[in-house]
Amino acid sequence: MPAKLALLDINKLAIGFSGGGDSTALLSRVLKHTTIETKIHVLIVDHALREGSASEAKLAARRADAMGKSRVKAQILTWRGQKPKTAIQEKARLARYDLLGSACRKLGIEMLLLGHNEDDQAETILMREEGGSTWRGLAGMTAQSYAPIWPELYKITLVRPLLGINRQTIRDYNQEQGLAYSNDPSNENRDFTRIRTRDKLANNSSLKMSALKTAKQSRAKLTKEKQAIFEIFKSSVDVSNWGGIYLAKNVLGETACASVLRILLLAASGQRYFTPPDKLATLAKRMHTPEFSGATLGGAQIINEEKQFLIIRDPGKVLGRNESLAIAPLCLDPGAEQIWDGRFLVKTALANIQINPFSACVRPLLKEKLAGLSCVPYAARITMPVFTQNNVFMCAEFANFHKPHMDFSVKCLISERIKALML
Repeated sequence: MPAKLALLDINKLAIGFSGGGDSTALLSRVLKHTTIETKIHVLIVDHALREGSASEAKLAARRADAMGKSRVKAQILTWRGQKPKTAIQEKARLARYDLLGSACRKLGIEMLLLGHNEDDQAETILMREEGGSTWRGLAGMTAQSYAPIWPELYKITLVRPLLGINRQTIRDYNQEQGLAYSNDPSNENRDFTRIRTRDKLANNSSLKMSALKTAKQSRAKLTKEKQAIFEIFKSSVDVSNWGGIYLAKNVLGETACASVLRILLLAASGQRYFTPPDKLATLAKRMHTPEFSGATLGGAQIINEEKQFLIIRDPGKVLGRNESLAIAPLCLDPGAEQIWDGRFLVKTALANIQINPFSACVRPLLKEKLAGLSCVPYAARITMPVFTQNNVFMCAEFANFHKPHMDFSVKCLISERIKALML
């Protein structure tokens, strides 16, 4: 099987492992292309959606341990809590990446390898085409991407070494190497869109080639767009350390403005999904008119200032109706870094202040008064994170968002996310 992996200098990595044919071949290749000093963490997700899944996860762990002997450490991650009744595959996907991302961060791992192959790519493109995706969505999966699912994969780079290899080649490799693997029963469930799409592609090579060609063309177009936007960002965009984004006026046409807003609104709002293109185009057009005073879209608010636009978190999405919290307080884990509202990295040294973690939380500042925030516009100030214990503020101020204050530290992630979206 082709696909040489340039992983020789990596000290520690993780593999998302199901025990199926793709992840089994991937683990085999990683073992062959890393040194004996490389620590390989095999992360197995048990979605707990059907009987027998726990046993299947344990079998996958045993097989991984047997393949790697002392070089592999297998860990089972179980999706706990109430399970969804609708959109099961998408919600399970997000839960899976949440578990994988959390495990990687706890292990201090920044590279997560996945076994997606060429046929998976074709299925993804065809599903998106039939779902009415724009050309950006038709770019499909990339061989390497930083934090493509936010905030679940914060700090994590996804790597797909098998993306250019078809499923049959991978199965042939497993047979040649004598590798045992499992077949997921859900792969036979025609209630799932992906499985029905797989059936369409099974004996239609021209449809598969068309989908892969579409992905290649769309990726090239997306790369070109990102290069152009990057130049715009260097000259026309400034991000404050409290999370406001300033966009210079009179430097962009409507089309370029819509492309830039696509990224800025997502970063300012902290949300996971891009705003629909038609709504972005309408907003960009309005912003080029003299009567534009401001707007809210995609979880963000655009404020029209004299020489620039200010883009912040939409206060209405934080306050909710009648000023009741729309965002639930975030209970803090002792010493752990956690993401609040997709915009801020928060952490408290609970061991130092000896408090019950269930009484310590982060919530929006709202209309409370804190010193050190005079530089922040009021509309943005009420959406800032504040640390409380039993509804009593534990920090008097946090004007400097990049350095710890007392036992609570806050870091704005908006600049980092913008950079990730430009990769």
